[in-house]
Amino acid sequence: VSSRSFSFQDTDGGPKQPGLVPFVDFANHSPLAGRLTSYRFTAEGFELTCERDYPAGSELLITYGPLSNDELLMGYGFALEVNEEHNGYSSDEMSFRFPLPLDDEFKMALLREAGYGAGDA
Repeated sequence: VSSRSFSFQDTDGGPKQPGLVPFVDFANHSPLAGRLTSYRFTAEGFELTCERDYPAGSELLITYGPLSNDELLMGYGFALEVNEEHNGYSSDEMSFRFPLPLDDEFKMALLREAGYGAGDA
């Protein structure tokens, strides 16, 4: 759900809260979109502002913020092929280490069938 939510702050100045915004949660991320769109919560609801006209049927992009690829992957389930943000370079590669399930013969058989084995640990 966090990948589909927006942070907002109540008018009383309390801590930021996550909120779902129907239809706007379908907007995809682009680092450049921060120059073209902005959004905010008002007393009346959610307000999305576009700094230029968009042709009918074209995709409207927003920015999820200046996030590194590991933040994008963990929070939204994707990473950018090239990710350079104004706050510094964000690596285009990530490494994960997964232990082999040596005690699970079924899983090991699947890994061997795919070309992996205990020697890949």
